[in-house]
Amino acid sequence: ANQGGTITAHNLTASASGEGSTGLNGGDGYGAYPSEIFAGAFVEAIGAGSAITLTGLTTIEARGEGGVGTSTDGSGSGGYATLYAEDASIDAEDVLVDASAVLGSGSGGFAGIEVYDGTITAEAATLVSNGASEGGEVRIRVETTEVGGSLALASLNATANGGDAAGDVLVDVAAGSTADFGNATLTSNGGVPLSGEDGI
Repeated sequence: ANQGGTITAHNLTASASGEGSTGLNGGDGYGAYPSEIFAGAFVEAIGAGSAITLTGLTTIEARGEGGVGTSTDGSGSGGYATLYAEDASIDAEDVLVDASAVLGSGSGGFAGIEVYDGTITAEAATLVSNGASEGGEVRIRVETTEVGGSLALASLNATANGGDAAGDVLVDVAAGSTADFGNATLTSNGGVPLSGEDGI
C-alpha cells in the first residue's frame, strides 16, 4: 500500500495464493482472505498525494489451487484480490486480478477494482473469480465520499464462472462518480450453458 508517496513498478506481482500438497490424496489450497485478520493480495494507493504508476502486466492474485493426488485431487478456494485507490491515483497498463479456485470442488473468491474519491486508469483490466464448483465475486466499485471517484479502462474482461453454479459480476458506480469500461465483456456462467446461450 502506498500512503502519501509516489511509486512506479514494472510487471508487478502481488500474490497471496495457496497451493495444496501432492500425494495419494491432494491437499486443499486456499487464497488469503480477510476474515479475522487483514489478509489478501492488495495494490493500494491511499491518501492525497499518493500515486502509483504500473507499467507492463500487473498481477494481483489470491488463487486457491488444490494439490494433485494419485487417488483424489484436493480442492481450491479463492481468496481476496483487489486494486484500490482512495483519494489517490493509479495509472496502469495491463492489470490481472485473479481470485480463482482450481481443482476439486472449490469456490472462487473476491476479485475487485475499487475507487473511493480517487482515480484509476488502465489500458486493459481482467478480473477473474472462477471456481471449480462455484464462481466467486467480481466487483467493480466507484464510490463518492466527498468529490467522487473516476475509473477509466480501455477494455474490461470480467468472469465469475463455476463448474456447477455461477458467481456474481457486480458494478457499483455512485452518484458523483464516473466509470468508462471501453470494450467490456462480463460473464458469469454456471454448469454447462444450453446451446447458443451465454451468461452475463
